[in-house]
Amino acid sequence: APSNPLIVYMTVDTSRVWKSTDGGRSWQLKSRGFLAQGGVSIVVDPSDENIVLVAGSLHGIWSPTAQSPADGIWRTSNGGESWTQVRPTHFKRQRTGVHFAFLGTDGTVYAATHDDGILKSTDHGTTWTALGLLTGQLLSDIKAEPGGGGVLVAAPTGLYRINTSGPPVAQRLGLGLPAAPAAVVVHPTDSRTIYVTVQTRGVYKSSNSGVDFVQKSIGLDAVFAASSAARVSYLAISPQNPLRLYVAFHGLWRR
Repeated sequence: APSNPLIVYMTVDTSRVWKSTDGGRSWQLKSRGFLAQGGVSIVVDPSDENIVLVAGSLHGIWSPTAQSPADGIWRTSNGGESWTQVRPTHFKRQRTGVHFAFLGTDGTVYAATHDDGILKSTDHGTTWTALGLLTGQLLSDIKAEPGGGGVLVAAPTGLYRINTSGPPVAQRLGLGLPAAPAAVVVHPTDSRTIYVTVQTRGVYKSSNSGVDFVQKSIGLDAVFAASSAARVSYLAISPQNPLRLYVAFHGLWRR
């Protein structure tokens, strides 16, 4: 929780939602009313440690695209004591980024779904409006620019920027990317600097707001060489030291 670092929430593919009140030393299951099998991603409202949103999913193991009526955006406003499905929408099993981006502390939040495109809420995730953008795509990550001027979305068809003021428009970015990005992060104070992961090709960086990208994967080549199934999925940037990035792989088994 940005407002209280001792409060931590975790979502799991097969056991719903867990909460820690001591910085992760101990955990309690917090799933009353949460009917989905698990969650694809989870976010805490930056202004209220008790408001949490989860992209709930059936998480089919043998059928990753399986769907359930319990899929959708789940919300708690009392720290996980009870949950409500505030927007039915399907989220499918995947290993990439996050699906919610708060613009600040005024309650505006965007969601990247797996079939309904981009959704927007202006009341801390209580109600949602479909923007009619990037529909029918398995969107894998969404991040807000510093200052909240736009959100960046990683989609199967490429990288997009959606303006957050005026009529919503999805602008295609990413000249120089060899394939669609899996995850995206933006510098916490400089929206011109953007990083993305491209599954089997590593990390790429833009210094001009996503107009074009160059590869920044020195040191990752050995991982790809060791496993033909290796994929770069998650990506994070340190808010204290933006020169520090963290990437996570999946598929790291031997040839």
